[in-house]
Amino acid sequence: MSDFGFGQKIDLFANPDLDFVLDLLENYAWRMGIYKEFPFLRHLHLEKIYQVFSSGNDAKKWEKWGETYMSRVLRCCKDVGTGTFSTFINFKRTTTGNCFSQEELSSEAFFLMLAGSDTSAVVVSGLLFYLAQYTDVYAKVANEIRATFQQSSQIQLDGLHCDYLKACITETLRLSPATVAAPWRDIHGKYALIDGELLPEGYEVGT
Repeated sequence: MSDFGFGQKIDLFANPDLDFVLDLLENYAWRMGIYKEFPFLRHLHLEKIYQVFSSGNDAKKWEKWGETYMSRVLRCCKDVGTGTFSTFINFKRTTTGNCFSQEELSSEAFFLMLAGSDTSAVVVSGLLFYLAQYTDVYAKVANEIRATFQQSSQIQLDGLHCDYLKACITETLRLSPATVAAPWRDIHGKYALIDGELLPEGYEVGT
């Protein structure tokens, strides 16, 4: 997802020195999931408790590594225009004509690395999983994409006119929401059959 979003590979698998990034993202998702289900716990500042027991001080390592990585990303996106983040770099406000400042770009990039990488990966993984299960739907998606674009370099986020693909992505988000916590849904009526399980009215089901 870093290559897709920023045009720069992180190579987490090849570089064991970056194992702390995966640990930090996992703990971030764990913490946000707890806050979503139990909002009152945010007053306990669990992130500070985690830092006390974190032997490697992952937050400081993340900040140091992130600054170096983002400097490379900003330079590459500006020169080459690769990755979706290049859209932010080249964006100009219609009212003033001004671009985003370096501080705004860095802030947005850090947010996308934390909140955008895992969520995008979950959506893509879910979409590919469901398309593999329903070959007729996959055939329609493939035909629509091949009819819309003659080559991969033509694929752009802006003006993506693939309605069936968009519908598949939306359905994937409904079935497998890309969030750090389970969205709870109430069962209405006498019962509901979910994944082979018969659940009575009044139950809450986490997706």
